[in-house]
Amino acid sequence: MDDNNLILVKGVWGAMIPEDVGVVTGMQTEAPGIGCHRIRWITRGNVVELVDKIRTPGECRGNGSPIGVWHLKPGTMGYNMALKLLIDGFDEMEECHENPTYHGKALVDVLTELKRRGLEYAAIPKVFGVPRDENPYAAFAQKHLATDELEFDDHVLLSETDHGCWVSCWSFISDEDAGVNHALALVIDLDERGIFKAHVENHLGNTIFELSNEDDRGNPCSDGLWLVRDGYMKHGRDAEGLLTYLQDMGVATEKNTLAISG
Repeated sequence: MDDNNLILVKGVWGAMIPEDVGVVTGMQTEAPGIGCHRIRWITRGNVVELVDKIRTPGECRGNGSPIGVWHLKPGTMGYNMALKLLIDGFDEMEECHENPTYHGKALVDVLTELKRRGLEYAAIPKVFGVPRDENPYAAFAQKHLATDELEFDDHVLLSETDHGCWVSCWSFISDEDAGVNHALALVIDLDERGIFKAHVENHLGNTIFELSNEDDRGNPCSDGLWLVRDGYMKHGRDAEGLLTYLQDMGVATEKNTLAISG
C-alpha cells in the first residue's frame, strides 16, 4: 500500500468515549456536505462520516479543547498504529482482565456514556433479545399472559433454566398501589413587611426548593423576588409558574402538582 498520499486521522470525542481511527477517502463534491472530508472510521465498522475540518497538531495549546478530528503525522506512533489497524483490520472486542472492553474502556462505561448521549432502553432488547413471535416461550407468554397491566416488547430478553425460561415483561403498578404521591406544596413561610419567603416540599415533608427576596441583612431585595423579576412567576404565590420552572430544572416531574399551603 502506497501511503504517500494516505491521510490517517483520529477522532477525540471527550471523557469516557474511546478515540477512533480513520482514513480520509476524499472530499465531498455533492450536496449535502460539499467541501467536507469523507472519513472512513476503521474502529467504527468502516462507517463513512463527513467532517468539515481536520485539525493539525499544534492547534490545541494552553486551554484549547482536544475534541475533534486530528491529522496523524506520518512516522509518529499514532500514525503507525493507525496504519497497522488499516492493514490488519480492527477487532472491536478486546479482553482486559477477563472483562470485555472497547478501546480499553469497560463496556459498561461506554454504555453509560451512550445513555448520556441519548441511547434509550428501547434499543437494548433489539440487541440482546429475540423477536417475541419467533420464540416459543415469548410467544406463549404473549398469547396467554399478556393483559393491560402485563406487556411484552416486540423483542424480549430471555433467561433459560433447566425446566423453562424467564421472559422479560413490563408489569404496571399504579401510584396508589405503590404509595406514591406526586403532590407538592408551596409553603408560605413569611409574607409581610415586604419580605417574602417560601419553600416547596414533597408529600414526605422534605424541602426540595426554597425562594426568598430577603438579603443578607434581613431586608427586602431592591429588585424583588428573582423568579418574578426574571419572568418565571407572575407573583410570589404563582404556583403554576413555579411548577413549570421546577419541571424545566428537573426538580419536579411532569406528574407533579403544586398547591399553595399557608
